[in-house]
Amino acid sequence: STEDWSMGNATPPPPTLSEEEERSVVDYDVTPRAICGKLKELLQAREESVVVMAGAGISVSAGIPDFRSPGTGLYDNLQKYNLPRPEAIFTLDYFRERPEAFCTLAKEMFPGNFQPTPTHNFIRLLHDKGVLLRCYTQNIDTLEREAGIPGEKLVEAHGSFASAKCIDCHRSYSKEFIKDMIFRDNVPRCTACGGLVKPEIVFFGENLPQRFFELRKQDLPKAKFLVVLGTSLQVAPFCKLVNEVTPTCPRLLINLEKVGERDPTGHGFRFDAFDNYRDSALLGSCDDMVRVVATELGVADELAALATPPPPPSATAADAALEGDGASAMDAETREGQKTAGAAAATGGEGEDGPQPAPLPSPEQQLTHNWRKPRPPMPPLVPFSSSTPSAEDLPSSGFSCSLVEPNSQEELLGGRPSFFCITVPPEVQGKERDFLCLVHKGAQVPAERIDRSFPFLDEDCSPNRLRLRIPWIRLELPYEFEVWYMDGVNEFPMARWGPLIVSANAPEDVHEEEYEASGEDGEDKLEVLMRLAEQLGLPKEAALSLLSSKFPDMEFGAAEKDLSEDPVEDHGSRAQIDAEEHVVQATNSPSAREDAPDAGALEEQAAE
Repeated sequence: STEDWSMGNATPPPPTLSEEEERSVVDYDVTPRAICGKLKELLQAREESVVVMAGAGISVSAGIPDFRSPGTGLYDNLQKYNLPRPEAIFTLDYFRERPEAFCTLAKEMFPGNFQPTPTHNFIRLLHDKGVLLRCYTQNIDTLEREAGIPGEKLVEAHGSFASAKCIDCHRSYSKEFIKDMIFRDNVPRCTACGGLVKPEIVFFGENLPQRFFELRKQDLPKAKFLVVLGTSLQVAPFCKLVNEVTPTCPRLLINLEKVGERDPTGHGFRFDAFDNYRDSALLGSCDDMVRVVATELGVADELAALATPPPPPSATAADAALEGDGASAMDAETREGQKTAGAAAATGGEGEDGPQPAPLPSPEQQLTHNWRKPRPPMPPLVPFSSSTPSAEDLPSSGFSCSLVEPNSQEELLGGRPSFFCITVPPEVQGKERDFLCLVHKGAQVPAERIDRSFPFLDEDCSPNRLRLRIPWIRLELPYEFEVWYMDGVNEFPMARWGPLIVSANAPEDVHEEEYEASGEDGEDKLEVLMRLAEQLGLPKEAALSLLSSKFPDMEFGAAEKDLSEDPVEDHGSRAQIDAEEHVVQATNSPSAREDAPDAGALEEQAAE
């Protein structure tokens, strides 16, 4: 499962290593230079234990767009096909409806139109040096094969143009068959059943190749070095491979920006974290950065020798012919823009769309940047208070925390909310961004939090009743958590309480709304509703009338009695009309359109 552990997944957080085990990787020197030193050791030993994960970013300099870059990405360039949405071109339903759109795109992306990049050649060099265990690629362009990487070393996770099948009877066809059909502007059809034939590219909703699932279980536990190249790490299950190497496997990201950073389960890269002991990054275009790595490894000349020669004139003429028929998904200017997009993002400066990102540090600066942040001292873990202490009984730290609902830890249930009351020192009071969070017992960083409260000055939150939701617990019970008071600016705990012991889960057929409902909270609900109405500028009596008509089953108790005693003659239809007029006036006001919810939003928020 790819779900969060806190949402019920049985996948526990990553294992906690001893300091000795962590230091065994690079002794906390998590610089790209030190990480590359581990790769150099494998090269010298010719140990076949390097796994590469490659995304669309490694093919951008070849002229093939990635998917998500604004302005130049494939999804942006597909607008000319008048698709219902960009991703539709990679769905079976749309392929059945309009196969011509995909065939036109396939004609542009077909192998043979493009040449491998220095990054493809770098992966080939790892193979030549005897260290490449496997290359897992998201790309369908087969440029890894064109670079000379053997098929048995590749896992084309999203398929490729190397083979094709009928989508109905599943009869296999060669690359040559589908290429001949596509380049003659014909839709490939099965000679047996007449169904559509498409390259074995994984469309949305299709299963990944079985080879991906079989080899990932074999390869990732064996890996002694992981290189991640040119990918956003947003598409599962491919992005999960990062977490499947052993805890002592060094991981190097080469990309335009940091991606795949730690999620609430604790999995992912730990860049600039206090507990990072193995994750490093080189930020820039993939081609530039693999040259930097090759220099560190002492194989820069060998990488240069693998450089792909420029395409012959005939290939250029063929491209021109394709572009001339008006069916090209990407004209010559766009292709050239693709080749320079990475460099522009890496160097900064002005572009057609305004200022570009600031220049990245030089290669030497990047090589010596330690991606492990020094750890400030953690506050001690202290027990929860049995009740809110008086000023005289406060601990020396000035912090205290007590459980106010349920009444005791014995009543805590997985899948249900809990509420806490805190006391903080005077110098901390009034900090708007501070919050309370729930973490696993023994957590080292706040990125591993499971749930958090609203900031303390939020209208819906107060230090006397801070809500934290206990997750469904699929591991062995009882399970222990900690509660942290977080400095919202520096994202570091100022106080810690625990353990918070959960011994049982709530019945799964009882909804949280039922658990929270009570007959005594009508006035609390009214307070929330009135605050929302006030944002729209509604009179109190008109707002109550409108809300009562929309939510006839909700009782407001004494609040309605108070309103009935107000010197307002009509709380009925006139108030309803006034309320609706105020809604119209508020939503038609320019400032209201920017700052206030409309009537529908009021109803939605009131329902919540």
